[in-house]
Order: sequence, then C-alpha cells, then structure tokens
Amino acid sequence: SIFAHCISLNDHERDIVVKTGTQVVHNPSSNINNAVGILDVPDMLKRGVDVMLGTDSLSL
Repeated sequence: SIFAHCISLNDHERDIVVKTGTQVVHNPSSNINNAVGILDVPDMLKRGVDVMLGTDSLSL
C-alpha cells in the first residue's frame, strides 16, 4: 500500500505502517499551505519506511 500525508499517525499506527511494508508519500507544500503540519520524515526513515516526495497537485 501507499499512504499519503500521514501527518497524524500515532506510534501504534506507525508500527502498523512498518509491519505491513506500507510506503508513505510526503506532500510538504500541500501540508504547509493547509497549515496541517508535516510528516516526521526522520522518524519514518529511522523505522525503515520508504518515504516518497509528492506534490499533491498537478503542478509544482
């Protein structure tokens, strides 16, 4: 599976992401524009999660 944003995941949910091999798409521009926070990329990488960069838009 591939999940987008994941800015509100708690530790238990992050553990599930790891156990299921789910990949995460980080959309920083969208999250900042909507003032909803950003993904804790260092934590996800430390857990071994594949983190991809997305735009959440058709344009840059």
